[in-house]
Amino acid sequence: GRYLLIANGAGGLLVAEIARLLAGADDPLAAVLPSPAAGSMQVTLHPQERFAFVTDEESATLSVFDFAGTLRTPAPAATLLGQVPLAPGPVGVVCTADGSHLFVTSQSNERGGQPGVLSVLSVADVVEDPARAPVLTVPAGYNPVRVAISPSGAVVWVTARGSNSLLAFDAGRLIDGGYRALRAVVRVGRAPVGLAVLHRGATVVVANSNRYGGPDRQQDQTLAVVDADAALAGRRALIGTIPAGAFPRELTVLGDDHTVLGTNVFSQSLQTVRVVA
Repeated sequence: GRYLLIANGAGGLLVAEIARLLAGADDPLAAVLPSPAAGSMQVTLHPQERFAFVTDEESATLSVFDFAGTLRTPAPAATLLGQVPLAPGPVGVVCTADGSHLFVTSQSNERGGQPGVLSVLSVADVVEDPARAPVLTVPAGYNPVRVAISPSGAVVWVTARGSNSLLAFDAGRLIDGGYRALRAVVRVGRAPVGLAVLHRGATVVVANSNRYGGPDRQQDQTLAVVDADAALAGRRALIGTIPAGAFPRELTVLGDDHTVLGTNVFSQSLQTVRVVA
């Protein structure tokens, strides 16, 4: 891609030109897209690269931007279509590969309590009228924060920070109404946040942040490695752990499907880990 989309904590979306970032340009931004929302956290791009969806943690909304094809041009621009009201503390967001649905984590339920929820939204409804888009929610453990979809599209993975757990949901059942969608709960480390799905969906890596662990939170933590098939079969699924820095937070997998990049907030470092299948 030509551009990098960045959720702007002040609200809205930043569009940076990747070539300028790599060249160390003083101003790599190609566009600044404001919104009335606050605490924007994560962004996902629709597969057709027209719509971008941004979670707004502080205003409990999902902001919807329409690029109308400009991400393929030298002058990206977008119209803010509006905001979808969500349960408090939305953070993680992901779009299905076919572009039909969104999954969003909220750290609390609609009443502001626990457990938090995983919201399911139709993209067609969201882009047509964000303020009135129907939102289906299912319980997703205490303080769910990140969400990812398996390459097959069959499983939705969620880290529940307050439950110290990784949750697996059946994507089809979520879309069909959420009945009995929860398939597995795997206990990992303290306060898991980031997650990455690799090895064609066979392995899930989770960042055990321990971000609220008192003095220990400044110490090095771990990444948990989970056998996805074992988890879905109800067997012992935690393969082991990998050393990480202090407060490991975000994870992503590279194109080789083996290498995971992780950010360690308190260590102020970027970690590279190769996970062998």
